[in-house]
Amino acid sequence: MFFIDDEHRGKGIGKALMKYVLEHTNLRGIFRWFLMTEDAHGLYQKYGFKTEAYNPYVMMKVASML
Repeated sequence: MFFIDDEHRGKGIGKALMKYVLEHTNLRGIFRWFLMTEDAHGLYQKYGFKTEAYNPYVMMKVASML
């Protein structure tokens, strides 16, 4: 679990963390990603995550098999 403290938001830290995690060689085989957020939907949508209809705090990304 991680979060960006309010005083450090808007500095690109969240983007850097998402890029690192999604491109990490040990995690490349993951097909389905889940996360929970109250306020960073816009950030995660940029990386292909979509809000789940059953819970607005849950977001999911299904990786391409190509």
